[in-house]
This record gives sequence, C-alpha cells and structure tokens, in this order.
Amino acid sequence: MSKREHHATTRVVDAGFEIFFHDQRVAESEQAIELREYYRGRELAPVYYFAPELLADLDARESRHSTFCPIKGETRYWHFADRENAIWSYPDPLEGVAAIRGRVAFDSASGFRIERGNA
Repeated sequence: MSKREHHATTRVVDAGFEIFFHDQRVAESEQAIELREYYRGRELAPVYYFAPELLADLDARESRHSTFCPIKGETRYWHFADRENAIWSYPDPLEGVAAIRGRVAFDSASGFRIERGNA
C-alpha cells in the first residue's frame, strides 16, 4: 500500500478540551494534537493526543499489550476502570507523526468522550 493510500496529518489545537469517561469528567486540557488519518480514500474520525501528564490524575494501569501501525509505529496501552487497553500512546512514533510522541489518546469505544471547546 502506498503512502498516498494510507497517511496521517497532525496539527496543534488550542481549544479547551474536556475528557469524559461515560458521564464523568476525568481530565481537561487546553491543548491537543489532532491526528487525521486517511485510509484508501476515506478520512477516519480525528483522534486527539494529550500531554502524558494527564495520566498522573487517572487511575490508569499499564498494559502489557502492544500493537503496530504502519504509519504511526508501536503502541503502548493502559487499562482504565473496567476497560482494557482504553488509553494508548506512541512513545517513538514514525516519521510524519512525530508530534504525537509520548502523548496519550482515549478510546471512544471504551467509554471515553472528548468535548472540544471553541478555539
């Protein structure tokens, strides 16, 4: 598959984010890195990556699970509440998405919701 068929872009977003787990606000941040991924002509939903310091206030437990993405690299995961691998990070991302290095993202399928304020 060519880079044109599968690629990602990143940008800094200053917007006043709130991170919810189900209906409870668990974290907030003034800034995130927005990653937009494009795969075979489709744009996937944006993913927001936050400063790793957000994990300090959460009762997240490191996971032994890891995966590999051909455009982002090796992934590190954390469990949260009763959800396994609900938070992830790319400690050493591949070229092209270096802006997400060490930042954390929250899995909407695990019950997380990101609300973005106005920039």
